[in-house]
Amino acid sequence: MSLVREPRKQVFCIFFALPANLTILVKVRIISSSFYQSPGPDGFNFKFIKDFWDVLEDDIERSIIDFFENASFVKGINSTFITLIPKVRNPTSIREFRPISLIGGLYKIIAKLLALRMARVVESIISQCQFAFVRGRNILESNIIVNEVVDETLKKNKSIFLFKIDFEKAYDSIDHVFLLDILKGFGFDKKWCNWIKCCVSSASSSVIINGSPSSEFSMEKGLRQGDPMSPFLFLLVAECLGLMVQKAVSMGRFRPVRVGKKEVEVSMLQFADDTLFIGEANNENIFTLKSILRMFELWSGLRVNYNKSCLYGINVNKKDFEDWSGFLNCNRGTLPFDFLGLKVGASFNRRRSWEEVENKLDTRIKSWEAKNLSFGGRIVLANAVLNAIPTYYLSIHRLPGGVCRKLRSKIRNFLWGGSSGGGRKISWVSWEKMCLEKDNGGLGIIELDSFNKALLCKWGWRILERSGSVLWLDIIDSKYGNLRECLGKQLENRNSCKFWSSWWYNLIKVLNEGNWFLNNCARVVGNGKSTLFWHDSWYGGIPLKIQFPRLFSTELVPSCCVADRMVWVEEKWHFDWKWRRKLFEWEKQLELELEKKLLTDFSFIDRDDAWKWKQTNSGFFSVKSAYKVLREMKVNHNFSSSYLAPIWVKGVPLKVKAFSWKLIQGGLKHLLQIK
Repeated sequence: MSLVREPRKQVFCIFFALPANLTILVKVRIISSSFYQSPGPDGFNFKFIKDFWDVLEDDIERSIIDFFENASFVKGINSTFITLIPKVRNPTSIREFRPISLIGGLYKIIAKLLALRMARVVESIISQCQFAFVRGRNILESNIIVNEVVDETLKKNKSIFLFKIDFEKAYDSIDHVFLLDILKGFGFDKKWCNWIKCCVSSASSSVIINGSPSSEFSMEKGLRQGDPMSPFLFLLVAECLGLMVQKAVSMGRFRPVRVGKKEVEVSMLQFADDTLFIGEANNENIFTLKSILRMFELWSGLRVNYNKSCLYGINVNKKDFEDWSGFLNCNRGTLPFDFLGLKVGASFNRRRSWEEVENKLDTRIKSWEAKNLSFGGRIVLANAVLNAIPTYYLSIHRLPGGVCRKLRSKIRNFLWGGSSGGGRKISWVSWEKMCLEKDNGGLGIIELDSFNKALLCKWGWRILERSGSVLWLDIIDSKYGNLRECLGKQLENRNSCKFWSSWWYNLIKVLNEGNWFLNNCARVVGNGKSTLFWHDSWYGGIPLKIQFPRLFSTELVPSCCVADRMVWVEEKWHFDWKWRRKLFEWEKQLELELEKKLLTDFSFIDRDDAWKWKQTNSGFFSVKSAYKVLREMKVNHNFSSSYLAPIWVKGVPLKVKAFSWKLIQGGLKHLLQIK
């Protein structure tokens, strides 16, 4: 049975065709790849192929064309070395190792070409509950969704379950017959199925033992970790599980969680093989889920490891919870719990939720012999490693002030003393000066509070730019309405927004702080069909609701669009005002003033409306530019010393530059300072 509609199959075939400019495409893929990855059985990495491209070009092109025409490999091209990478620090059994395939250079080129074509169509195949390997999707979106679900469940006293499953050796268990069947179901034509079949079934492997390969054996099932195609093929397999759940929902056999006023349905979230099921807490849902997982195992070969899987219940009867976990033969858990590296159901306004970040920072600092490093070396480690450790958390959660000061103290102690222990170190130069850009006399140390705000603003920009249906955006819209109506809104206190999640409250608070985000966003109006007339900054740099507050207060439809109020007829603008009441004379003067301004400065362009970020030439948002704006707002310009910029010229050893900077800034320890 086909898994996609007929019209979509023809679209797929366009992307699955062999590219005309094959040689150029191959060369581009080689240059853009990592040169020094471990080679496979042929001993050639991409660095060698690039350096000797003039010699190898014809042979490589003939081999690639031969594969695409005949769907077969010469013996040895699809051979693989398997090396075992430990999953834990001190492994004690074979299960604690991860098998990684070292693939030959020629096969990797062919696989990259196939993966490149697949990447262009998976977005239209894979459902919105999958967040891995699909362009435009982010791992953190799944964390936003599940936390918004949990937040609404707790506040509205709903009863739901969450079931986090672990697949046993996911990549290594996929049945090849099942894989080929679903390729046909998704609309891949016969030629493409033959290419994939050749790649997965003709593979042979040997295990590296004490540096030497064992005898070769064929691959009866599974996908090789290291093969460029494996992530996309696994997505297609995992999508079948999602389709089974969707079918159960449509038949009324599985009842998903419904979020917000628009009742957006959420039944499962996936990131590759990491899967979380979410549903109403009842017996039928649990029984249906167990049946789906069993059928999926029989078809695909993917088996759930129930010993590592865990069931969570919110507002669930204790006896029912115990019965369900016994039926599933899995562990029982409570909130908060880990999902994709972040806590679900935790309050990140509290310090204890950040203890893991603090511990990671301490562990990393203690692992270095930092006292033997120069000050310049410690600057590099602080920016490249220490400030990068909390980035994953900072990308989604607001950093509390107390935690920010604690992390800053650890990094400062490392810079001036080389460790996080042994008490507080003397900072011979103020932290404000150290966080200045090098061009302004600082060290360019990342200031975590501003960096955190810049990262959070990326979510605000993505909400503004939304086009089409995206699951996490649908949930935000269902719970809180249009973001643009929240921008510029004054938040008196937390109680005034008690039905907001802490994540949404903190995001709006950051975006509205001094209206800096809104002031740096501009709406480029085309046909005016998606630009809010009063709320968006499309004329004069600030929203019309701020320029003409009296008129806005009398507007009948505050969320109206530009196209609703300004109609282009016969090369001329006509205004279609809708007021709550008849305007007073002085209000009519305001109306005439607004019309005059718009008629003078605004022209009609027949194109879609778009957002523009004022701080970049391209008009697209970047965290770097947002961080720069925030630092400009926060920095004390009395500290700025642009005359120090020449210190950081190229060709001078870093330790000399750092010493010179300390000398000029008065950061060297000497007798007078000590006294």
